[in-house]
Amino acid sequence: EPGAESVALLSHDFWARRFGADPDMLGAAVMLNDVPYVVVGIMPQGFRPPFLASADLWTPMQMNETQFAGGRASARFQGLARLADGVTLVQARARANVLGEQLEAAYARANTGVGYALFPLHADLVQATVTPLWLLMGAVSFVLLIACVNIANLLLARSVSRRAELAVRAALGAGRGRLLRQLLTESAVLAGLGGALGLAISVAGISLLIGLAPAGTPRLDTVSLDLRVLLFAGVITVIATVAFGLLPALSSARTDMNDALKAGGRGGDRAAHGRSLRNTLVVGQMALAIVLLVGAGLMIRTMQELRDVDLGYQPAGVLAVRVNLPPSQYQDATARSTFFRTLESQLSAAPGVLAVGANSSLPLSGDNGDVNFLLEGQPVPDPGQENIMWFRRTTPGYFEAVGLDIVRGRGFTLADDASAARVLIVNETLALRYFPDRDPIGQRVNVNGSEDPVWREIVGIAADVKNFGVTEGSRNAAYFPYHQVPNTRMMLAVRTDGDPMSILPTVRQAIRDIDPSLVAANAAPLGDFVSTSLETERFVASLLGLFAGVAFFLAAVGLYGVVSYGVNQRLREMGLRLALGASGGAIRRLVMGRSMILAAAGVVLGLVGAFAVTRVMAGLLFGVSPNDPATMTAVAAALLSVAGIASLIPAERAVRVDPIAVLKDE
Repeated sequence: EPGAESVALLSHDFWARRFGADPDMLGAAVMLNDVPYVVVGIMPQGFRPPFLASADLWTPMQMNETQFAGGRASARFQGLARLADGVTLVQARARANVLGEQLEAAYARANTGVGYALFPLHADLVQATVTPLWLLMGAVSFVLLIACVNIANLLLARSVSRRAELAVRAALGAGRGRLLRQLLTESAVLAGLGGALGLAISVAGISLLIGLAPAGTPRLDTVSLDLRVLLFAGVITVIATVAFGLLPALSSARTDMNDALKAGGRGGDRAAHGRSLRNTLVVGQMALAIVLLVGAGLMIRTMQELRDVDLGYQPAGVLAVRVNLPPSQYQDATARSTFFRTLESQLSAAPGVLAVGANSSLPLSGDNGDVNFLLEGQPVPDPGQENIMWFRRTTPGYFEAVGLDIVRGRGFTLADDASAARVLIVNETLALRYFPDRDPIGQRVNVNGSEDPVWREIVGIAADVKNFGVTEGSRNAAYFPYHQVPNTRMMLAVRTDGDPMSILPTVRQAIRDIDPSLVAANAAPLGDFVSTSLETERFVASLLGLFAGVAFFLAAVGLYGVVSYGVNQRLREMGLRLALGASGGAIRRLVMGRSMILAAAGVVLGLVGAFAVTRVMAGLLFGVSPNDPATMTAVAAALLSVAGIASLIPAERAVRVDPIAVLKDE
């Protein structure tokens, strides 16, 4: 409780790293912001709580409602609870509802309509990554299928050229089962070698995957090639062998001995069912490639739309630095205000600094904080219907430092201090919602409750900014002048005329000059906050693009292989056609026409599949619909173009057949 002895728990790693795993640390004191904290426990090795897993030390919260600007109504907490044996989540929720009703009865103004939301921790931790990871798993599966289809087609084609060999084996006594085992063994060797090579490549691929994955992806540090992954790879290899090696093996094992021996070694493709099967497989892989390409195209379009979003401020060239003032040294509001006045004054005069300011939370930093407020001249809302706004403390230079426009009225000045009239700045969303038919400038707002009102006059309207995500809309927001409500935790924003990180030594020195005990923490370019907020979309777009590129290449190779093989098997026919007067153009149209029919069938089937599959991606898209016509049209045109190029080479080879040589061979 507030006022109790200050105690702390140490993480095992911190205890070992900083104190050499000294057992005498129990009961000893560590100094935090010049306050001694008695170490009462060491956490077990490997203890990693769900939030802030890298924390070195924990202290009790020791909070009370006087610490919150809006009193009890602005205090929000997240907690973890372990269910007792035999207690279900439904029962726990029922009990929590009772507690919520009791709090509502005791604190009607602050707690009406406010209760407990209980949900499984695991689901909460993974909900942001479930869809992207399943989507990528589907993409990997599609690439695997396309690769397996290519191998199956190659084996089918090879089986035709081996018809005579297999017929001889059968004539010498090999049964169908013996031939089937031989062919499946060959497929298994191919699959085994491919699986082993894939595992070897994946060792290097893991580091790439981890580097691309969004920060905060659950258990990312535990990703490795463990026994489960090896078993999974082995099972997939066996399935691929059976599923895609069995078809060619069955086709070959069904070879008619008499027909094959009569055909001799000419390798004529007399098995219409084999040709149909190969064509079907090509259509299937083209369809899968279309689905992947559409998905990748939608994510690329999404990234383009996200880059073009108006954030409401200009993050380029801005350095963000967290400055935490120790409460024990800066208990007095004047001391806090003086510190930031001095710091901003010194940094403003530093070379390369264009503007400097501070805010209790920078946009897209993930921090949240709402307060209830009252409008002057308006009745007090009923409990549970309060006006709510997101608020932050801001120094005068902040708006210029981050490039946030004051669209009407004025910004803060150093004159807006503790002795001046209370003021605030609201954003456009709040102004439009609460003052649709009157000028917000000059209106007054109270955040202290009706019992002890402190009225603040609106002196400016700031542009809406993306505070909670690039894809999130603006909420009611307000800015309070820091020097009227100074606190100890602030984010410094320094606009420079070059690389933001180049000014960091100057910032650190300025802080040390004022107070040597302070440090500049969490320093990073403000643009990194934007990049971090888009990590999931970038991760999915990068991997989908990679897989789609591989699928595109494999599908083109597969089509080329089938068309090329078909031309080789029909060279005598092409020679006869030419001998009988067919033109080169007619031969080209014959070869390319059949090829384009396969490609068109795959495109149509793929677009139908894309209409269904891309709906799963809806939550990841921004500014583009799951069935975007432009994306689908572009993908279809690209694949048809590549199909045309892939079939042109075999078509040219067919045109160059020597009819005389073919007739002599016949």
